[in-house]
Amino acid sequence: MSVNKISDNDGSSEIKETLSQNKAQKDAKLAKVQDGIKLSKKQMKRMLKHEKWIATKSERKKREKEKRKAKIARKKEAGELILSRKQIKSQLVPQRDSPCKVAVVIDCDYADYMNDLEIKKLCKQLNRCYAINKHNPKPVQLYITSISGKLKTIFETYQSGYKNWDCVCSDKHWFEIFMNNNGPGLEPNLIYLSGDSENTVGECSEIQQLNNAIFIIGGLIDHNRHKGLALERAKQNKVNHAQLPINDHIQMTQRRILAIPHVFEIMLYAANGTIGQCWPDIFQKVIPIRKLASGDEQ
Repeated sequence: MSVNKISDNDGSSEIKETLSQNKAQKDAKLAKVQDGIKLSKKQMKRMLKHEKWIATKSERKKREKEKRKAKIARKKEAGELILSRKQIKSQLVPQRDSPCKVAVVIDCDYADYMNDLEIKKLCKQLNRCYAINKHNPKPVQLYITSISGKLKTIFETYQSGYKNWDCVCSDKHWFEIFMNNNGPGLEPNLIYLSGDSENTVGECSEIQQLNNAIFIIGGLIDHNRHKGLALERAKQNKVNHAQLPINDHIQMTQRRILAIPHVFEIMLYAANGTIGQCWPDIFQKVIPIRKLASGDEQ
Protein backbone atom coordinates (compact mmCIF):
# COMPACT_ATOMS: atom_id res chain seq x y z
CA MET A 1 0.00 0.00 0.00
CA SER A 2 1.40 3.36 -0.98
CA VAL A 3 1.27 6.48 1.10
CA ASN A 4 0.77 9.80 -0.64
CA LYS A 5 3.40 12.31 0.38
CA ILE A 6 2.03 15.69 1.39
CA SER A 7 3.33 18.31 -0.90
CA ASP A 8 4.31 21.83 0.07
CA ASN A 9 1.54 23.07 -2.21
CA ASP A 10 -1.19 22.22 0.35
CA GLY A 11 -0.14 25.16 2.52
CA SER A 12 1.05 23.13 5.53
CA SER A 13 4.61 24.35 5.20
CA GLU A 14 3.45 27.97 5.08
CA ILE A 15 1.35 27.48 8.22
CA LYS A 16 4.29 25.91 10.04
CA GLU A 17 6.56 28.73 8.93
CA THR A 18 4.03 31.36 10.09
CA LEU A 19 3.65 29.68 13.48
CA SER A 20 7.40 29.48 13.82
CA GLN A 21 7.78 33.18 13.02
CA ASN A 22 5.05 34.13 15.52
CA LYS A 23 6.75 32.11 18.22
CA ALA A 24 10.10 33.69 17.42
CA GLN A 25 8.58 37.18 17.63
CA LYS A 26 6.90 36.34 20.93
CA ASP A 27 10.11 34.94 22.39
CA ALA A 28 12.01 37.99 21.20
CA LYS A 29 9.50 40.25 22.92
CA LEU A 30 9.70 38.26 26.14
CA ALA A 31 13.48 38.37 25.99
CA LYS A 32 13.43 42.15 25.99
CA VAL A 33 16.47 43.83 27.48
CA GLN A 34 15.57 46.14 30.37
CA ASP A 35 18.31 48.51 31.60
CA GLY A 36 20.98 46.28 30.10
CA ILE A 37 19.64 43.12 31.79
CA LYS A 38 18.02 40.36 29.76
CA LEU A 39 14.71 39.48 31.38
CA SER A 40 13.30 35.99 31.58
CA LYS A 41 9.80 35.25 30.27
CA LYS A 42 8.46 35.26 33.83
CA GLN A 43 10.12 38.58 34.66
CA MET A 44 8.89 40.11 31.42
CA LYS A 45 5.31 39.00 32.05
CA ARG A 46 5.49 40.47 35.53
CA MET A 47 6.83 43.74 34.15
CA LEU A 48 4.10 43.93 31.50
CA LYS A 49 1.47 43.24 34.16
CA HIS A 50 2.88 46.08 36.28
CA GLU A 51 2.91 48.45 33.29
CA LYS A 52 -0.73 47.57 32.62
CA TRP A 53 -1.58 48.22 36.28
CA ILE A 54 -0.05 51.71 36.05
CA ALA A 55 -1.71 52.43 32.70
CA THR A 56 -5.17 51.57 34.03
CA LYS A 57 -4.78 53.47 37.31
CA SER A 58 -7.03 56.35 36.22
CA GLU A 59 -9.72 53.91 35.08
CA ARG A 60 -9.65 52.14 38.44
CA LYS A 61 -9.98 55.45 40.26
CA LYS A 62 -12.96 56.31 38.09
CA ARG A 63 -14.66 52.98 38.90
CA GLU A 64 -13.95 53.44 42.63
CA LYS A 65 -15.48 56.93 42.48
CA GLU A 66 -18.61 55.55 40.84
CA LYS A 67 -18.87 52.85 43.50
CA ARG A 68 -18.61 55.48 46.25
CA LYS A 69 -21.36 57.54 44.63
CA ALA A 70 -23.60 54.48 44.39
CA LYS A 71 -22.92 53.64 48.04
CA ILE A 72 -23.80 57.17 49.14
CA ALA A 73 -26.99 57.04 47.07
CA ARG A 74 -28.03 53.80 48.80
CA LYS A 75 -27.39 55.33 52.22
CA LYS A 76 -29.42 58.41 51.35
CA GLU A 77 -32.33 56.23 50.29
CA ALA A 78 -32.09 54.41 53.61
CA GLY A 79 -32.23 57.74 55.46
CA GLU A 80 -28.70 57.49 56.86
CA LEU A 81 -26.70 60.60 57.71
CA ILE A 82 -24.08 61.24 55.03
CA LEU A 83 -21.00 63.27 55.90
CA SER A 84 -18.93 64.92 53.21
CA ARG A 85 -15.21 64.29 53.00
CA LYS A 86 -14.64 67.79 54.35
CA GLN A 87 -16.87 67.06 57.36
CA ILE A 88 -15.14 63.75 58.00
CA LYS A 89 -11.73 65.40 57.73
CA SER A 90 -12.76 68.14 60.16
CA GLN A 91 -13.51 65.46 62.78
CA LEU A 92 -10.05 63.90 62.54
CA VAL A 93 -7.57 64.69 65.30
CA PRO A 94 -4.14 65.72 63.97
CA GLN A 95 -1.35 63.59 65.37
CA ARG A 96 0.41 66.59 66.92
CA ASP A 97 -2.78 67.54 68.82
CA SER A 98 -3.47 64.07 70.18
CA PRO A 99 -3.40 63.72 73.98
CA CYS A 100 -1.62 60.40 73.43
CA LYS A 101 2.12 61.02 73.20
CA VAL A 102 3.20 57.38 73.01
CA ALA A 103 5.24 56.79 69.85
CA VAL A 104 4.84 53.67 67.74
CA VAL A 105 7.61 53.20 65.19
CA ILE A 106 7.50 50.85 62.22
CA ASP A 107 11.10 50.00 61.42
CA CYS A 108 11.38 49.37 57.67
CA ASP A 109 15.08 48.55 57.70
CA TYR A 110 14.37 44.99 56.51
CA ALA A 111 14.02 45.44 52.75
CA ASP A 112 17.06 43.25 52.06
CA TYR A 113 15.24 40.30 53.66
CA MET A 114 12.14 40.58 51.44
CA ASN A 115 11.35 40.04 47.78
CA ASP A 116 9.38 42.58 45.72
CA LEU A 117 6.02 40.92 46.44
CA GLU A 118 6.65 41.01 50.19
CA ILE A 119 7.70 44.67 50.00
CA LYS A 120 4.44 45.45 48.18
CA LYS A 121 2.53 43.71 50.98
CA LEU A 122 4.49 45.77 53.50
CA CYS A 123 3.46 48.99 51.70
CA LYS A 124 -0.20 47.95 51.92
CA GLN A 125 0.16 47.16 55.61
CA LEU A 126 1.82 50.52 56.28
CA ASN A 127 -1.14 52.19 54.59
CA ARG A 128 -3.48 50.18 56.81
CA CYS A 129 -1.60 51.23 59.96
CA TYR A 130 -1.80 54.87 58.94
CA ALA A 131 -5.55 54.63 58.24
CA ILE A 132 -6.19 52.99 61.64
CA ASN A 133 -4.28 55.72 63.43
CA LYS A 134 -5.74 58.56 61.38
CA HIS A 135 -9.35 57.64 62.19
CA ASN A 136 -8.79 57.05 65.90
CA PRO A 137 -9.91 59.88 68.24
CA LYS A 138 -6.57 59.62 70.11
CA PRO A 139 -3.90 58.75 67.54
CA VAL A 140 -0.45 57.72 68.69
CA GLN A 141 2.70 59.40 67.40
CA LEU A 142 3.30 57.24 64.33
CA TYR A 143 6.77 57.01 62.80
CA ILE A 144 7.68 55.04 59.66
CA THR A 145 11.45 54.92 59.34
CA SER A 146 14.14 53.75 56.89
CA ILE A 147 12.05 54.47 53.78
CA SER A 148 14.86 54.19 51.25
CA GLY A 149 16.21 52.11 48.38
CA LYS A 150 13.95 49.50 46.86
CA LEU A 151 11.26 50.08 49.51
CA LYS A 152 11.07 53.79 48.67
CA THR A 153 10.77 53.05 44.93
CA ILE A 154 7.92 50.58 45.44
CA PHE A 155 6.27 52.75 48.11
CA GLU A 156 6.20 55.76 45.78
CA THR A 157 4.66 53.58 43.06
CA TYR A 158 1.87 52.01 45.11
CA GLN A 159 1.36 54.66 47.84
CA SER A 160 2.39 57.84 46.06
CA GLY A 161 0.62 60.10 48.57
CA TYR A 162 2.49 58.86 51.64
CA LYS A 163 4.56 62.06 51.83
CA ASN A 164 1.33 63.92 52.73
CA TRP A 165 0.41 61.53 55.55
CA ASP A 166 -0.14 62.99 59.00
CA CYS A 167 2.74 61.06 60.53
CA VAL A 168 6.52 61.02 60.39
CA CYS A 169 7.79 59.22 57.28
CA SER A 170 11.58 59.32 57.20
CA ASP A 171 14.50 57.78 55.34
CA LYS A 172 16.43 57.95 58.61
CA HIS A 173 16.94 54.95 60.86
CA TRP A 174 14.95 55.03 64.11
CA PHE A 175 18.24 54.91 66.04
CA GLU A 176 19.18 58.30 64.62
CA ILE A 177 15.76 59.81 65.33
CA PHE A 178 15.47 58.65 68.93
CA MET A 179 18.95 59.33 70.19
CA ASN A 180 18.75 60.71 73.71
CA ASN A 181 19.18 64.48 73.52
CA ASN A 182 20.19 64.58 77.20
CA GLY A 183 23.15 62.24 76.88
CA PRO A 184 24.72 59.35 74.97
CA GLY A 185 22.62 56.41 73.85
CA LEU A 186 18.92 56.03 73.16
CA GLU A 187 15.86 57.19 75.03
CA PRO A 188 15.51 54.87 78.06
CA ASN A 189 11.77 54.30 77.52
CA LEU A 190 12.26 52.69 74.09
CA ILE A 191 11.10 49.08 73.64
CA TYR A 192 11.58 46.92 70.54
CA LEU A 193 8.69 44.48 70.17
CA SER A 194 9.61 40.89 69.39
CA GLY A 195 7.70 37.64 69.84
CA ASP A 196 11.03 35.95 70.63
CA SER A 197 11.86 38.17 73.61
CA GLU A 198 11.88 36.66 77.10
CA ASN A 199 10.44 39.92 78.47
CA THR A 200 6.79 41.03 78.43
CA VAL A 201 5.24 44.45 77.85
CA GLY A 202 3.82 45.90 81.08
CA GLU A 203 0.22 46.77 81.94
CA CYS A 204 -1.80 49.11 79.71
CA SER A 205 -2.48 51.41 82.67
CA GLU A 206 1.25 51.95 83.15
CA ILE A 207 1.76 52.74 79.45
CA GLN A 208 -1.11 55.24 79.52
CA GLN A 209 0.01 56.84 82.76
CA LEU A 210 3.60 57.44 81.64
CA ASN A 211 2.42 58.50 78.15
CA ASN A 212 5.98 58.75 76.80
CA ALA A 213 7.00 55.25 75.74
CA ILE A 214 8.45 54.45 72.31
CA PHE A 215 7.50 51.06 70.86
CA ILE A 216 9.18 49.74 67.72
CA ILE A 217 7.56 47.21 65.40
CA GLY A 218 9.73 45.40 62.89
CA GLY A 219 8.49 46.10 59.35
CA LEU A 220 9.27 42.62 58.09
CA ILE A 221 7.08 40.28 56.04
CA ASP A 222 8.96 37.02 55.66
CA HIS A 223 6.51 34.26 56.67
CA ASN A 224 8.80 33.44 59.61
CA ARG A 225 11.85 32.70 57.42
CA HIS A 226 14.03 34.95 59.57
CA LYS A 227 12.94 33.94 63.03
CA GLY A 228 14.46 36.00 65.83
CA LEU A 229 15.73 38.77 63.52
CA ALA A 230 13.86 41.58 65.34
CA LEU A 231 15.24 40.41 68.69
CA GLU A 232 18.72 40.25 67.20
CA ARG A 233 18.35 43.84 65.94
CA ALA A 234 17.23 44.99 69.38
CA LYS A 235 20.25 43.36 71.04
CA GLN A 236 22.64 44.77 68.45
CA ASN A 237 21.35 48.27 69.16
CA LYS A 238 21.37 47.59 72.92
CA VAL A 239 17.74 48.57 73.49
CA ASN A 240 15.01 47.10 75.67
CA HIS A 241 12.89 44.42 74.08
CA ALA A 242 9.64 42.66 74.99
CA GLN A 243 6.78 40.63 73.56
CA LEU A 244 3.06 41.26 73.87
CA PRO A 245 1.52 39.43 76.88
CA ILE A 246 -0.66 37.25 74.65
CA ASN A 247 0.12 33.99 76.44
CA ASP A 248 -0.82 35.54 79.79
CA HIS A 249 -4.37 36.34 78.72
CA ILE A 250 -5.56 34.25 75.76
CA GLN A 251 -4.77 31.08 73.86
CA MET A 252 -4.36 31.01 70.11
CA THR A 253 -5.09 28.19 67.71
CA GLN A 254 -2.27 29.30 65.41
CA ARG A 255 1.25 30.63 65.87
CA ARG A 256 1.55 33.94 67.70
CA ILE A 257 2.93 35.79 64.67
CA LEU A 258 0.57 38.69 63.92
CA ALA A 259 0.45 40.98 60.90
CA ILE A 260 1.98 44.42 61.35
CA PRO A 261 -1.43 46.24 61.37
CA HIS A 262 -2.65 43.91 64.15
CA VAL A 263 0.39 44.63 66.32
CA PHE A 264 0.04 48.34 65.61
CA GLU A 265 -3.66 48.41 66.48
CA ILE A 266 -3.02 46.51 69.71
CA MET A 267 -0.39 49.06 70.76
CA LEU A 268 -2.68 51.93 69.70
CA TYR A 269 -5.41 50.77 72.10
CA ALA A 270 -2.91 49.92 74.82
CA ALA A 271 -1.45 53.42 74.58
CA ASN A 272 -4.56 55.60 74.30
CA GLY A 273 -7.08 53.64 76.39
CA THR A 274 -9.96 54.08 73.93
CA ILE A 275 -11.25 50.61 74.78
CA GLY A 276 -10.07 50.45 78.39
CA GLN A 277 -6.96 49.27 80.19
CA CYS A 278 -7.39 45.51 79.81
CA TRP A 279 -5.13 43.42 77.56
CA PRO A 280 -7.71 40.63 77.02
CA ASP A 281 -10.29 43.11 75.70
CA ILE A 282 -7.74 44.54 73.27
CA PHE A 283 -6.62 41.12 72.06
CA GLN A 284 -10.20 39.95 71.59
CA LYS A 285 -11.01 43.05 69.54
CA VAL A 286 -7.95 43.01 67.28
CA ILE A 287 -6.75 39.43 66.84
CA PRO A 288 -8.71 37.60 64.10
CA ILE A 289 -11.26 35.12 65.44
CA ARG A 290 -9.70 32.31 63.41
CA LYS A 291 -6.54 32.63 65.52
CA LEU A 292 -8.34 32.52 68.88
CA ALA A 293 -9.12 29.33 70.76
CA SER A 294 -12.80 29.58 71.72
CA GLY A 295 -13.56 29.52 75.42
CA ASP A 296 -9.90 29.54 76.41
CA GLU A 297 -9.50 33.11 77.61
CA GLN A 298 -7.60 33.07 80.84
